[in-house]
Amino acid sequence: MKQVMKQLGKVICYVLLFLGMQQIIGTIVGFVYGFQEGLRAVAAGVAVDAEGLTLGLAEYMVENATWIVSISGLLTLLFLWIFFKIRKKKLSQESGIKSFELRKAVPIALLGMSFSIMVSMLLQILPIPEAVMESYAQSSDALVGGHIVMILLADIVIAPVTEEIVFRGLVLSRLHKAMPAWAAVGISSFLFGLMHGNPLWIAYAFVVGCLLALTALQFESIVASLILHMAFNFAGVFLGMLPITEDMCLPIGISATAVSAVLVCLVFRKGKEEADVITNKIQEGTI
Repeated sequence: MKQVMKQLGKVICYVLLFLGMQQIIGTIVGFVYGFQEGLRAVAAGVAVDAEGLTLGLAEYMVENATWIVSISGLLTLLFLWIFFKIRKKKLSQESGIKSFELRKAVPIALLGMSFSIMVSMLLQILPIPEAVMESYAQSSDALVGGHIVMILLADIVIAPVTEEIVFRGLVLSRLHKAMPAWAAVGISSFLFGLMHGNPLWIAYAFVVGCLLALTALQFESIVASLILHMAFNFAGVFLGMLPITEDMCLPIGISATAVSAVLVCLVFRKGKEEADVITNKIQEGTI
C-alpha cells in the first residue's frame, strides 16, 4: 500500500503540472486580451461591455488555442527537464524514451491513422445529441484553426510529445510499478481522457489512451506510442479538411475498422522467442 500511495503521489504531481501549465498560459492569454480591450475602451472614452468582453475572450481563446497548447507543452517539458536535471537524472530515461523494433514503425503509424479515421467516422454515425456534437465541433475547430504550420507544430509534434512523456512515460510507468498492467493502463488512460475536457473527447481519448498505453508497454518505449499518437493526430487534422459527406461515413468507418483490426494483429504480434521471454517475465512476476 505504501508503494501504491508513493507512486500515486508522483502521478498526481505530473498531472497537476500538465494541467496547471495550461491554466497558467491560458490565464496569461486571457489577461492580455482583457488588458488590450480595456485600453481600447479608455482610448474611445466608453465603458467596457462585460458581456461583449466575455464573448470576445472566448473567441480569442479559441483563436489562440494552438499557441496555448504549444507554449504550455514546451514549458512543461522544460520544467520536467530541469526537475530531473536537479535530481541528476535524465528525462529521457525516466520517461522511457529508448529504441524499439523499428520494423514495426510503419504498421504503428498506419494503425494510428486508421484508428483516427475509425473514431472520426464513428462520431459522425453514432446517435450523439446535437448539443454535444456542437460543443465537440467548437473544441475541435479551436485546435485546427490558424496557420497550417502552427497547427502541424502544435497538434502533431508538441502536443503528442508532451502527452506521451507525461502520461505514458511518467504516469503509466509509475502506476505500473505499484499495480497490475491493466490497472495502470486504465487509470493513466482515464486521466489522459479527463485532461481533454469535452465529454466526447474524454470518451474517445480514454480509448485512444488505452491503445497508446498498451503500445508503450508492448515495446517498452514511448517512442512507439509517440509514433502512433503523432499519426493519429496527423490523420485527424487532415481528415477535417476533406469534403466527406454523411453517406461516405459508414463505408469509410467500416474500412478503417477492418484495417485497424489487421494492423493491431501486426503491431502486437509476438514471435515465439519474444513470447517465451514474456512468459518467463510473467512467471517471475516482473511484468
